[in-house]
Amino acid sequence: PIPESLIASLDSLTSEQSSEVELFSMSYLPSKQKSQFVKLKGLTGKFPYYGKFLTEPTSAATSFKRGKYALVDDGMMLQYNLEVGDSIKLGEITFPIHGRLMSVFGNLDMGSSFAPSVYISGEQVSATKLIQPGSLVNYKNYYKVDMSTDLDEWKKERRQRFRNESIRVTTVEDQRENLQEAFSNLNNFLNIVALISLLLACIGVASSVLIYVKSKVQSIAILRCLGMKSAEAFMVYFLQIFVLGVLSVIVGIAIGSIIQIILPIVLKGFLPYEVNMTISSSAIIKGFLMGIISTTLFALGPLLSVRNITPLKTLRISDD
Repeated sequence: PIPESLIASLDSLTSEQSSEVELFSMSYLPSKQKSQFVKLKGLTGKFPYYGKFLTEPTSAATSFKRGKYALVDDGMMLQYNLEVGDSIKLGEITFPIHGRLMSVFGNLDMGSSFAPSVYISGEQVSATKLIQPGSLVNYKNYYKVDMSTDLDEWKKERRQRFRNESIRVTTVEDQRENLQEAFSNLNNFLNIVALISLLLACIGVASSVLIYVKSKVQSIAILRCLGMKSAEAFMVYFLQIFVLGVLSVIVGIAIGSIIQIILPIVLKGFLPYEVNMTISSSAIIKGFLMGIISTTLFALGPLLSVRNITPLKTLRISDD
């Protein structure tokens, strides 16, 4: 736990405070006779100060703190077909499920898929007897600080003490920077995935064109015998590949646009907020040009071999 002396110095900053005890534990669902690994959070105070818990029913966002109740993550409720009023056992205490937790403002936790969150009153945590010697527990204190307070200077003056006590201090500005960094990293990752996908697709185009040209060697040789020049033979097959490339890019753009429209509708029940999607004409034009250019460049290599096919190929039998 956070030392009392440090809590006293923190209390001097603000008139509003909340605390949270967080630990991982097994839970038991009596009605389903099944167990589930959960992230248990015991909360006291009026946190969050900005935003709110989104719950069903709405009143459960605050009333769960006033008794022996639990808020259970909506994903877990759906997984086990639980309803408000069912029970969940945490340690030695069985809690009625007071509401389903849809989302928590400012929560960037990505581990809810394997450890869904369960909220109870902070006063009930000790009664569960889950905190034992050796338990890994995170203690968090939240403070609503006056806007005139210079938090950066305050943190700087106490940095060494926080380090000695293994305490981490995070402000709203830190959260904002972390959120921006998370989205930036996600954007970079998706860009890399898109680039790799494009390169693999281009390699596939080159391989397909090479196989296609090999299958048309005899036809090209016959055309050469009829008087067609090598440049003309190249242009015939180049136009075929180019038209196929244009059609493929158009189909890809159409499928991508349809998915972009349908996906928010499909995921509407899982998202805590409404997503408005728009089709960007500039992105479509850039994607179209990039697709045509990359397809053409990777197809040129195999197509250049058409220029080397001579009329004599009609008289040769190849095992290639």
